[in-house]
Amino acid sequence: MALGIGWWGTALDSALDILIPIMEEGCDFVRQGWFIALSLVLLGTTNSWSPKLNKIIEYLDKTYSDKY
Repeated sequence: MALGIGWWGTALDSALDILIPIMEEGCDFVRQGWFIALSLVLLGTTNSWSPKLNKIIEYLDKTYSDKY
């Protein structure tokens, strides 16, 4: 959460390098914080700003479509 607040809307690769490995975490509480922090970091960005965004979008689509 601190990364999301600290790097609000920047889409810095260094922030994404820290956040992307967390998306495989199994704990729902950790994943919830990850979603919030990631949304803050990527606020207002496009694919041209960050090429890693496509991987994140695919993961979010997969997570949304899995109804468990």
